[in-house]
Amino acid sequence: MSVKELILGEPRLCAYWPKSDKLSRLGYFIPSRQSNTQHDLKRFKFELLERGAVSNMSGAHIPICPSCPSTEYCRPLRLRNSAFELSHSQADKLHNFKSSITFDFRRPIYSPDFFDLFKRYVVERHGNTSTHMTGFGPENFKRLLEESAWMVVAKEKVSGTLVSFALIDDFADSFSLEYMVYYTGFKKLSPGISTILKVASLLKESCPNGHLYFGSWSPNSPKIGYKSDFIGLEIYSESGWQPIERNPSQIPPPALDHLLNF
Repeated sequence: MSVKELILGEPRLCAYWPKSDKLSRLGYFIPSRQSNTQHDLKRFKFELLERGAVSNMSGAHIPICPSCPSTEYCRPLRLRNSAFELSHSQADKLHNFKSSITFDFRRPIYSPDFFDLFKRYVVERHGNTSTHMTGFGPENFKRLLEESAWMVVAKEKVSGTLVSFALIDDFADSFSLEYMVYYTGFKKLSPGISTILKVASLLKESCPNGHLYFGSWSPNSPKIGYKSDFIGLEIYSESGWQPIERNPSQIPPPALDHLLNF
């Protein structure tokens, strides 16, 4: 399938820059023909991710925010699984987290506990930005789970308290980190970053030739700036995917033409 058109969503406050007046607007890619097969839809989605789009659960989108300063434009990131390594501080962080946490890698299954944590997380992290997820009910959340292939669940060993979960989609050797939710009461253990580190470690072992698409990264963002700390990152530029070396904030996103015409 190819791209039929790009539909612009409504402007809203950017979720990556809390307590600010930065406006965000997403462009959603519509395929040239309808398909009822999950295989075709996923292939279309991951082809767009390969070309610099960002995952959006059931499809793909790209930030189109003309009022955002050029030094803070969102840029697509991905991890090359074979190149991923834990830094010393990340290794310590994950070790401390695993000492009191159990992980479960499973197919997504609905549970009221998952939904409650999701709602609490969305309100606490994005409530001031009017993201559509603040209005999600159980049925919306179930569809979100159905459109993901895997779920990594972290629970506190002693109490069994749900600490975090990550939703992951896949196609062939490619994986996409769809959404991350964590209980902010465990903030000292860095549950969000630690869970992502666990996911990246699992994929390095099980699928070393693949990639983990990492979504948007914006330099200095208090919410997603941490992504540039991962070893093995690649950033999308006008020349395609390239390893992050120096000054990634100076790499602007390419024009949309390459995404609209393939």
